[in-house]
Amino acid sequence: MPGTGSARLNKFAARGQMVFRCIDGREAGRRSMRPVESVAIIGAGNMGSGIAQKSAQEQFEVQMVDREQQWVDRGHDIISEFLEEAVGRRIFSPAQVEGIKGRITGVVGTENVSPDTDLVIEAVFEDFGIKTGCSASSTRCATSTPY
Repeated sequence: MPGTGSARLNKFAARGQMVFRCIDGREAGRRSMRPVESVAIIGAGNMGSGIAQKSAQEQFEVQMVDREQQWVDRGHDIISEFLEEAVGRRIFSPAQVEGIKGRITGVVGTENVSPDTDLVIEAVFEDFGIKTGCSASSTRCATSTPY
């Protein structure tokens, strides 16, 4: 059963089309949408791992991506610590935690993101060079900065 987040996002896909607008409000075009099932988070730091965890909690299949294995491992460690605390506070059961962790796959390098990923979210730290590199390596990047 999809979580509430995926249900909210996929209600737009159920309509078959979504209108994309520029920041200034002009219509940028209409695009057909399909349900979002898989998400790649570029950046496994505090923000990226948090987005990855929440996405997995909402039943999305998640790829948590960073430049080196050590940073992907650190992202997994951050998630594990939060989820262990949540079990202690009875927010999640151990079975739920295993399900959440099971939906998160670590990936080293943006070039290794699955080509059939439905949504890519960039969550790297505020370095223009790194953000530009992310965008250049994946034309599907969506900014994690709220508008």
